[in-house]
Amino acid sequence: MNIILDPIFILPWGLGMGAAGAGLATFLSNCSACVYFFILLAVKKDKTNIRLSPKYLSLRKEIVLGVLGVGVPASIQNILNVTGIAVMNNFVAAYGASAVAAIGISQKSSWFPFKSLWAEPRE
Repeated sequence: MNIILDPIFILPWGLGMGAAGAGLATFLSNCSACVYFFILLAVKKDKTNIRLSPKYLSLRKEIVLGVLGVGVPASIQNILNVTGIAVMNNFVAAYGASAVAAIGISQKSSWFPFKSLWAEPRE
């Protein structure tokens, strides 16, 4: 969804919002993904181990350490990725909104092969 919305919100032939349009497109894409997964969880509530009920919340030491053991490195990686993208966008901004949109689209499309590796096996 972000690949489709980025040029519409960024480029002059669309809404012409520039970098703010890229942010808005990302926000809308993330919101739609959250809504999709909440609906998916509601539909498959009896067929999954994922529970959103607060009664299942536990702060046992091994759970907290497991979450932090994954979460801290992932957040550091995310911060480095965002910093790298921001630096690259600043360099590319000199070439105009079309170049910024092209960078955003190419970065997002590069994730297609990676995400397909994590897809559920077909039956």
